[in-house]
Amino acid sequence: MWIASLVGQSYLFAFLAAAFLGEAAIFILAMLSSGGFIPLWFVFASAFVGTMITDFMWFEIGRRLKKTSIRWEKANKLYYKVASALEKTYGQNHFRSMLISKFMYGVRTANNIYLGGRKKFGIYRFALYNVPVVAIWAGVIVSLGYLAGTGVSLVWKIYNRIEIVLAGVFVCLLIFYLFEEKIRKIFFKRVE
Repeated sequence: MWIASLVGQSYLFAFLAAAFLGEAAIFILAMLSSGGFIPLWFVFASAFVGTMITDFMWFEIGRRLKKTSIRWEKANKLYYKVASALEKTYGQNHFRSMLISKFMYGVRTANNIYLGGRKKFGIYRFALYNVPVVAIWAGVIVSLGYLAGTGVSLVWKIYNRIEIVLAGVFVCLLIFYLFEEKIRKIFFKRVE
């Protein structure tokens, strides 16, 4: 009975997994989508909306840390190494730094907290940069997961037919063994 109620809530679970578990859950959901268990558009929408929610949450945490914490300077110095490397590479181009940080595991959260703590980086500017970045990132992750799921299903189909392939290989080897002498005479004529 409880399994039926869980299946009815699969969209809710998929959305929560995409929002709070991140890349791994989105990748697995996209793999399931390739098998027809969940629609691909829903996986992409969940990845996009869930990531936007968590990004704004971390951005807001960065803003509140700056206002309330006297330890912000220590946190800022800790993150400064990563941020300075990004800023040296991309200058003040926050779009590029946000895009690159999305694909670097663990840096996305730190980047959002750092941007939230900056004075001249408001929530509207963050949204302006974050929407296309998340759309690109979600598209890449969902596409890779879908392709991986397609590959797994193809391997599964081959594995289900493996006995036919093995039987074919065995028959070919048996024919070669039985007619080895004739095959050698035909293909490997001695040159004298």
